[in-house]
Amino acid sequence: MQYWLSKVNMKKLAMVAFLLMLTACSSTSTPKASTTPTAAPTITKTYSAPTDCTTTKILAALPTDIPNPKFINTPWQPAAGTELADVLNNAGIACSYGNQSAAIGATILWVNDKGMYDKRITDWGQKGYVKVDLPNLDESSAYLLFKPVSATQEFHIWILNFLFHGVWIQVNATYVNDLNQAAPLINAAIASLTR
Repeated sequence: MQYWLSKVNMKKLAMVAFLLMLTACSSTSTPKASTTPTAAPTITKTYSAPTDCTTTKILAALPTDIPNPKFINTPWQPAAGTELADVLNNAGIACSYGNQSAAIGATILWVNDKGMYDKRITDWGQKGYVKVDLPNLDESSAYLLFKPVSATQEFHIWILNFLFHGVWIQVNATYVNDLNQAAPLINAAIASLTR
């Protein structure tokens, strides 16, 4: 046993001596810079909610079959605890566009998110919203509620909530039935953000 221990200690000692010799013989020159390219730094775009309904891109995104679409100046009076209250009480805006007399158009809400969006997700699930992926868009998440007119549903409901680079956007439309049909509104809502 003692012979084995001394043999192991001798091997360790020989290894340490070998390593010391290598470091003593090594060059003191500066190592060459790596020629491997490094990834470019990621630049995060920052977006903010628009501050004026009349400067957004929504009117141009409405379908041509809506007669005489206009910005509809609505005196909002949101009930406490509603999504509209969250938006308006946090420096966001809610804007309606379309033909008011024909009751066709869209209402868009924008607000710089301060955690309000995530707090709504459970409630949306309970109300029947489904999580969706928006094609060709790098949203954080999106939730859609669609209820067409039926014997039990008097009014058409199409509401999309999505979080895009820190801005909560809600799109409501009386004429939209699916995400493809909503694409011009969604793109216009994003194009209305300020950078």
